[in-house]
Formats: sequence, structure tokens, C-alpha cells
Amino acid sequence: MKLKASLLLWVLAALGLAGAVSAEERILVEEAAGILELEGERRLRIEGAYASLRVRAGKAGELRFLSTPAGKPKDELPIPLYTDGSTLWFRTDPEAVERGSLEVAVPEEMSVVVDVEGGELVLSGLFGDVEAVAVDAETSVRQLRGLARLELYGGTVKVSGLAQGLELEVAEGVRGSVTAIAGGLSLAISESELELQKIEGDFQGSVEDGALKLVGSSGKIELEASGSRLDLESITEAALRLTRSPLEIRGASGLVSIDSDAAVTVEGNEAEVEVTGFGAEVVLNDSRGPVKIRTSGGRIEVQTAVAPIDVEGDRLVVEMGDLKEALEMRLTDSEVLVENSGGAVTIENDFGPVELSKIRGMATVTNRDGDVLISDASAAMALEVENGAVDIAWESLGGKENSTIRAEGGDVTLRLPDSGGCRLEISAGGRVESEHPDVRVSDDGRSASGAINRFSRPLVKVDSDATVYVSTLGGG
Repeated sequence: MKLKASLLLWVLAALGLAGAVSAEERILVEEAAGILELEGERRLRIEGAYASLRVRAGKAGELRFLSTPAGKPKDELPIPLYTDGSTLWFRTDPEAVERGSLEVAVPEEMSVVVDVEGGELVLSGLFGDVEAVAVDAETSVRQLRGLARLELYGGTVKVSGLAQGLELEVAEGVRGSVTAIAGGLSLAISESELELQKIEGDFQGSVEDGALKLVGSSGKIELEASGSRLDLESITEAALRLTRSPLEIRGASGLVSIDSDAAVTVEGNEAEVEVTGFGAEVVLNDSRGPVKIRTSGGRIEVQTAVAPIDVEGDRLVVEMGDLKEALEMRLTDSEVLVENSGGAVTIENDFGPVELSKIRGMATVTNRDGDVLISDASAAMALEVENGAVDIAWESLGGKENSTIRAEGGDVTLRLPDSGGCRLEISAGGRVESEHPDVRVSDDGRSASGAINRFSRPLVKVDSDATVYVSTLGGG
């Protein structure tokens, strides 16, 4: 049955039917279908439980609806339509044995508020603002022109094509996706998992005991997470505060700041990255932007990097390789391994070993209470070591930069190459022992010098209070 009349006539007709309904809330009509011409009403509410609820954009100035029993599209299921003079709403009993299917078409000037439980919820093509609360529903929201506010508990969700932004809260096991959002996003996830794509505008959110994957964001991200998993790709700027929440970032640009106590993996980024926190495990691969790390009690691994890296912390295990630019570290009680570095390396460390290999830029190392091992070096170095042994093997020597090695409380071992050379000067508090043919040891055994491979420069100067051993690169 289709009905068409002005709302004023409907209200007058309904007065005699209202019975116990209050003057502020009246049953406008109870039918299975209707076409209502609106006279200023700008809000529609839909409440209750439905097998299927679909709300879409309709013609200007009118509201249409169709109610059928679930799975019986040719049958009719009358539904009451209420009014209070400014708002229209459908309402069903959530405890009803039979749940129907309701389709509603609303004009562009009308906003929609939905509060439903179970079933299918579809909101499509609406022009006005939308608010929806759904429990254990299969929710689909697409192509909205107004602001959308969704609060979902359980069930699934699929959102796409929103023009004026989205405020979304999901909890109690929601699974789903959000795609193509313009105007920004406000998000709260609890015990749920979401995948986001193509977010335009700023994004603020929180994730608790859940999972979030984001691919593509053009605005600034401000995100807090606890006990969750985060996967971010192709983002432009972010400020992340994470607790017990492993993070993976790929293809980021702009400034990305991360405060974390869990695993952080950053790969293929042009971004300037700043990492802080306690106990973080940081892995960088194909890092193209400058990196600053301030952490303690964790692990840092750099696989490849073409931009400067700056690290400060304590009780760290640091492993770095394939570095193209400068590396600077200020550490305490840490273990350091750097392999294959083309830029300058500057390290300060207390209470821990430092190992460098294939260093082609100037190496400046200050180490206390820990050994320093340098192999396959081809650059100058400035070392100050207290209470630790020093072992240096040059792959080649040359250039204009001089090297200085000062050591207290530990022996020094020099392995000099066959290619290139230097002027070597040694002063030892203990003895100098040399197997190199170009090194001459003084009669008292406490100093030595020589033109290695007949080179007069650069100068390699060693000052130690212990024993200094000198050999060829293949020597002992």
C-alpha cells in the first residue's frame, strides 16, 4: 500500500489514532509502505532491530519507505512511523520474534540517526549528516556527502567514499575496512581490527587491544595504541605513542615521531624519523631520510641507510650495515657493531665493546671499559680507549687525514696493509713488539716508528700505556 499526503494531514489524521501516545510523540502512520511529502522536517531516526535496514538518498521534499518480512520481499510488514513535529522516526521492538526488512529513501536536506541491533545496515548516497550506533550488525556506509559518526559494537563494517570526514568508534570484535575518506578521520578501536586506505585530511585515533592497517594518508596522523598491532604505509606525517604495540612503517614522508616500548620496523622511507621510548626494538631498512633514536634497554638494527643517523641511549645492542652518510652515537653500557659505512662514524660509549668493519669514512671512537675492534678499514681514525683492548686492521692506508690512537689500560694491535702506507709513530708504556719489516723499535722497546711501504703521510700516531703489537695485515 502506497500513501501520499502532506505531513500536516497525516498528523491531523493520526491524532485520533494516537491513543496513549503523548502529545510530544505521535504515531504518524503504521503502514508497510509510504510516500510522505515533508514540510520542514529535517531529521529521521531509526531504532530497533531489523534483518535488513537500508537508507539511501531519495527525491527532494519527500520520504519513502518499504517494510517487508525478512526473506519475503513481496509481503508486507506494517511499521509505525512516529513524529514529534520536527523529527520522524521508525521504531521496532528489539525483542520481537520477527525482524523485518526496511528500506528508506530520504531527501538531501534530511539528516539520519540510526540505533539498531543485529542484521544488515546499509547507508548509501546520503547528503545530510549521519549518526549510527549498531550492535552485532553487518554495516556498510558509502558515498556520503555529510559528516558521518559511527559507533559499532561487534559485527563487520565497510565504509567508503565519504566527503566530509568520519568519526568512528569500533569495539567488541568489529572487523572491516574504511576507504576513500576526505575531510579527516577520528578513530577509536577497541578489541577490533580495521584496514584503512586513502585517508585525506588529519587523522586522530586510538587503538586498544586491536589491529590497524593504514595504506595512504595525506594529512597528519596522531595515534595512540596499547596492546595492538599497527601497519602504516604511504603516510606523510605522524606522531605515534605506542605501548606494547609492534609497528611497521613503509614508504613514509614528512616527519614521523614514534614513542614506543615494542618493535618498530621502518622500511623504504623518505621521512625524517624520530624514535624515543624504553625497550624499543628498532629496525631500519632502505632508510632515505635522517633518523634520530633516543631509547634504552632495547635493540637497534639498521640494514641499509642513505641519510644520517643519530643515536643516544643506554643498555642497547646496536647492529648497523650499509650506511652511506654520517653515523653518530652516544651510548652507555651498550654493544656496537657497524659494518660497511661510507660516511663519518662518531661513537661515544661507556661499558661495552665497539666493533667496526669496512669503514670508509673518518672513524672517531671514544670508548671506556670496553674493547674496540676495527677491521677492513680504509679511512683515518681518532680513537680514545680506556680500560679496553684495541685491535685495528687496515685494508688500505693513504690520503691526507692523520690517525691518532690513545689507549689506557689495554693493549693495542695494529695490522698494516700491503697497499698504501703511512708514517707510523708509537709510544708505549709497556713494550712495542713488531713483526713488520718497515717498523723500527727503539732499544728500550717503548717506542717505534717507520715509513710503511715508504709512505711519509698520513701520520698514524699511537700512544698507549700498555703493549703495542704491529704486524702486516696477514700477520698474527
